[in-house]
Amino acid sequence: MRLKVGVVLALCVVLLPGLAAAQQTGTIIGKVVDSGGLVLPGVTVEARANVLPTPRVTTTGGAGEYRMPALPPGTYTVDFVLAGMATVSRQVQVQLGQDTTVDVKMSVQGVSETVTVTAAIVPAIEKDSTALKSGVSSDTIQNLPVGQEYRDLIKLIPGVMYTPDGTRGPSAGGSGQDNIYKFDGVNVTMPLYGTLSAEPASHDIAQMTTIKGGAKAVDFDRSGGFTVDSVSRSGTNRFQGMFSYQFQSDAMAADLTSGSLSKYSKNGVWLTANGGGPILKNKLYVYGSYYRPEYDRVNRANLYGDLPKYNSTRNEGFAKVTYTPTSSILINGSWRQSHTLSTGSSFGSSTASTAGSGSESWNKIGTLDASWVLNSKSFASFKYTHFENPTQSRADNTSSAVPTLANGTKLDLNALDILGAFNVPTPVAGQDAFNAFIQPLINRYGYTLNGVKTGGGTVGYAATLTDADDFFRDAAQFAYNITLGTTFRHDLHAGFQWSKDAEDLNRASNGWGVFNVPGGRSASIGLPGQPAYYYAEYLMRSTGSRLGIRGEFQSVNLEVNDTMTWKNWAFNVGAVMSRDELYGQGLKNDSSTLSGYTLSPGTKYSMYTIPFSRMFQPRLGATWAYNGQDTIYASYARYNPAVNSLPRAAS
Repeated sequence: MRLKVGVVLALCVVLLPGLAAAQQTGTIIGKVVDSGGLVLPGVTVEARANVLPTPRVTTTGGAGEYRMPALPPGTYTVDFVLAGMATVSRQVQVQLGQDTTVDVKMSVQGVSETVTVTAAIVPAIEKDSTALKSGVSSDTIQNLPVGQEYRDLIKLIPGVMYTPDGTRGPSAGGSGQDNIYKFDGVNVTMPLYGTLSAEPASHDIAQMTTIKGGAKAVDFDRSGGFTVDSVSRSGTNRFQGMFSYQFQSDAMAADLTSGSLSKYSKNGVWLTANGGGPILKNKLYVYGSYYRPEYDRVNRANLYGDLPKYNSTRNEGFAKVTYTPTSSILINGSWRQSHTLSTGSSFGSSTASTAGSGSESWNKIGTLDASWVLNSKSFASFKYTHFENPTQSRADNTSSAVPTLANGTKLDLNALDILGAFNVPTPVAGQDAFNAFIQPLINRYGYTLNGVKTGGGTVGYAATLTDADDFFRDAAQFAYNITLGTTFRHDLHAGFQWSKDAEDLNRASNGWGVFNVPGGRSASIGLPGQPAYYYAEYLMRSTGSRLGIRGEFQSVNLEVNDTMTWKNWAFNVGAVMSRDELYGQGLKNDSSTLSGYTLSPGTKYSMYTIPFSRMFQPRLGATWAYNGQDTIYASYARYNPAVNSLPRAAS
């Protein structure tokens, strides 16, 4: 374990001194003065919290100012110590992605005693922010009935209407697809589409922060809507854990009395466990959790009769390591993985019990981030993230039919319900020949309504054996921050980010796929004059020479930002610059053709590039803390969201 940690630390030390990025931390800033209002340089400032293995220490500068960046969010005790002055302590709430201002006034120490002043928790207020920010702590998350999934927390965003379309999410002045969703710092927005499909549990979230409006050019923000991020819990200096078991049966919900036939019939069981503690006291913490929700539904029926029992089971595990080899270096690494399997989940009102389908999905979220406080004026950070979301719909029953496109192939008309999905036709007024042709099929495969066989249903098996949509995202970023000046201060930030989004699409028919019966009413197919009495929509299985479809989106982002503070004023000037390249599949370069390409199944090619010159996104703002606390601000920002499904369409 020590060897692996040492290797990670060595890599971070090599990578960090260049460029660096905002990570899963917050900052404490402020000024220290004496009782007469004169600044106090040389004051020792120490911040301690159960989420930070080794306390962070700094000293105030010539203007009495201090800055403690890269602190894991949580509740801190900050001590201010100077020889000859009474020690002052403050309880401070550090919020994810925000600066918490703690200004302190120290008085002369008494002759025979040391006085410690402890104040109430200082709220996370940013006097130099030019963005709309909101933060939610773990206490709020636990006390509000918001649900147990990450998407439920979106309802806590102030001033934003939550749409019933949970996948697209709410809008903050733009399209719902302009939003960016981060879970523990990992961008879990669906690659290429910009929607929220991931469903990690909210039990491990310690804090959540939302930013919208004229944000700074920090953390590569390209969201025209809002950016929501969260930070997970971590181990502490003592071992502790929790176990819970919850259940809800259909009998716990009241029956409707309005005469409706609807009745709640869902049962749920939730198992949650977590624990953590020190591996090396004041150096290395670990935390882990397990979550297993299970749902089922019985007594379901439709026009074809009783339906199979619905079941959905998910197993989700999480592990996190927090390491501070020195008081100025912080390293976090975490991995989350879940697997969900659902059966009997998709039935129409006239779908036979054998034709149901379910789904299977995986969620893998990994992150490694590190920060290095170089001195009281500068720090650097590094972050690598991985997001993987393979999903597929699955037929509950598999057809034994082996499709063939050979000439002379015949279908067993007496066994259409085991060759694939057969859409039972319905009579058409005025089409006597057609109606006579399909009546035997209705008699055999239709459902019974008022004692009469009726068409319009679906029998057999689900048409698609598997419909796999697998999404991937990898990203790496570096950043460097330095503070210059005293009375007129510059907080300079520079960063670099590379990311790659990809989708793999692979579909296969279940047997022959879908059968329909035009009965001679459609245009002739095959040989001239040969009418189509039956046809099958067959999708060849993606094996052998048949390849799946892959779309890819790569992006390079640069950012620079300067936040200038003077007295009660703050000014922000920055920009994000992006270069996006879209990759398709199925062509290769060929200068001899008019288009410059030739067909080449499976080959990746660069289809379109959007250069830096077209992706300049400024961030400008000014804030006035007119009474030292409350603020008025104005800002301007332009965004080019990184959402583009053209690679998939082209492939």
